[in-house]
Amino acid sequence: MSTAINRRALLKTLGLAAGVSLSPSCRRAIESGADLSAPPTGGSLSDPQLEIIAALADMIIPETDTPGAIQAGVPAFVHSVVVDWYTPAERQIFLDGLAGLEADSLGRWSVSYVDLDRAQQARLLAELEPPSEGGPEGLSLAALAMPPAASGELPFYLKLKELTVLGYYTSELAAGTELEYQPIPGRYDGDARLSASGRQWVR
Repeated sequence: MSTAINRRALLKTLGLAAGVSLSPSCRRAIESGADLSAPPTGGSLSDPQLEIIAALADMIIPETDTPGAIQAGVPAFVHSVVVDWYTPAERQIFLDGLAGLEADSLGRWSVSYVDLDRAQQARLLAELEPPSEGGPEGLSLAALAMPPAASGELPFYLKLKELTVLGYYTSELAAGTELEYQPIPGRYDGDARLSASGRQWVR
């Protein structure tokens, strides 16, 4: 079973379980059947841009006792969606957000975002959030939910959050650790107890 098929199946199951609503571009990317862990075909972001994306993804979902965004291949996922699946307007919002973050870092501390310490990185990331979003810590599957009829005009932070959490929870690595992954359904158990696994089942 390919990674692309796994992502579509995971998205369907997770969406039903958590009431997930995605922006149209992300949904098209997931449902396309394309390998979103492969290099994009429509061009490429610069190495400095990719380094900032990786640093941001690591801030949002760091490695703990389970794999983080880096281990799950989230930066490659973000790269693919931004280059191949975003509309020109969406891509510009995302790239302007990266550039603004980098300019803010250089203006305050005279170093790139990727060279800041964790506290400084967290501070800049937190300042990007809309006030109603809460802290950047503890993002979960429920954080995938976008506003009703979400369009490409979502601000940079919401795009970043959506791509990071979506890329993480639809990765095979996260599905096997954060979730209880069954690539082939087992026997039917009409009296299964959630306490036996403690995790949402996906297949």
